[in-house]
Amino acid sequence: MKNIKSVISLALLAVAPTIYAQNIDTKAAPDVPTFSVTLNVTNNGGGLDSVFVKKTIEIDKDSLILSGTNSLKLTYGATPSFRLKANRQYMLESFTVNGTKVTNMNEKFNDPYEDVNSYTYTTPSGGLTEKTDIVIKWVEKPEVKLEISGTEQTVSDNAATITVTADGSSVNPLSYYTNAACNAESKADDAARKKAGIFYIPVKIPETATKKGVDKVITMTVNNKKTLTASGQSCPDV
Repeated sequence: MKNIKSVISLALLAVAPTIYAQNIDTKAAPDVPTFSVTLNVTNNGGGLDSVFVKKTIEIDKDSLILSGTNSLKLTYGATPSFRLKANRQYMLESFTVNGTKVTNMNEKFNDPYEDVNSYTYTTPSGGLTEKTDIVIKWVEKPEVKLEISGTEQTVSDNAATITVTADGSSVNPLSYYTNAACNAESKADDAARKKAGIFYIPVKIPETATKKGVDKVITMTVNNKKTLTASGQSCPDV
């Protein structure tokens, strides 16, 4: 019986280090390939995140291991990389690793994703050595400040025009149309804008890395001149 107990005890001792290595997050990790650490990713929804493990001799492409808010066990010392793609009109507010904000996220615009911001982050060379919490926060980009003048006018000898500035800079050239669809056949020339009517002016400003884009149609109304009419009162005799 003693021999049987001794064999069981030795078997448990042999298994215990492996169980410990696979399930405990700690900075002082044993040097075994089965040791794992937890990676938690939280994303508030203003863009997409993808986590990759780097390519190896056996794998010629980086492998996607995680996307969106999620949790995963990774091998101790793994160096995953993060690629972030903002939704249109959004930008990254913060990317924190265990509460510390990363200040250099290699921000790009229109590269590699068209007309949106992108960011990358690579785990430092030491790799993951403890439970790691990644928190990704997105925020809407500020709007461009538009200032518009001349939307109400009276017929004159000059073609009616409006003035539009975006963050203090003039928006030119502007085109005028006689219907809200702003199609080519409804384009209003100078002669048309010397007459009364309602005109439509599309304003499009591309999104940038730091500002929202603009896509709106401005309405300009040109009114007829008021006609002066004589009153029914008679003039006094002189």
